[in-house]
Amino acid sequence: MLRFPITEGFAFATDLASFRFARDAQHTHAHVSRNGAHIVFYLPAAFDMRQRTAQTWLHAAVREQLRAAARTAIVPRLAELAREHGYRYKRVFVKDLASRWGSCSELGNINLNLWLLVLPSRYVDYVLKHELAHLRELNHGPRFWAEVDRMTGGAGTAKALAREKERYVKEHVQPLFQPTRPL
Repeated sequence: MLRFPITEGFAFATDLASFRFARDAQHTHAHVSRNGAHIVFYLPAAFDMRQRTAQTWLHAAVREQLRAAARTAIVPRLAELAREHGYRYKRVFVKDLASRWGSCSELGNINLNLWLLVLPSRYVDYVLKHELAHLRELNHGPRFWAEVDRMTGGAGTAKALAREKERYVKEHVQPLFQPTRPL
């Protein structure tokens, strides 16, 4: 599913991960350089990103790279936070979720959005702690928020972090998904 056009201007850099495109006149095929969650996606000089088939391929390739980077950078952090705060989950899935940063099932499985990589680690940790708290409270009631507060620094910190994250998303993440030039 194509939710936004990918242009050469599609790039991000946080303390956790980075992604950018570069043109490579020496190769005729696209290739990737990935160091953990830091990705450079090289495209041949003749590659036309405006074509529908190119967009379909780019979306799949970018998702694949981000999913792998999220498994490297975010899944181990989830395991670390779970140990630190006394949680046990069953499985973790990294998905391209349309409207959530993460979710937790009644079975104890955690789904994480591969787009978490566009957030600074401070907000990724908040999301991970939020999902861990759902292992004990599968709702957003007072006990749930108290549990997230316990992990994030005290009374009221969880909701403050949630508001902070949403401001960051509006200012820095949403523009990422807008075309930088018309296709």
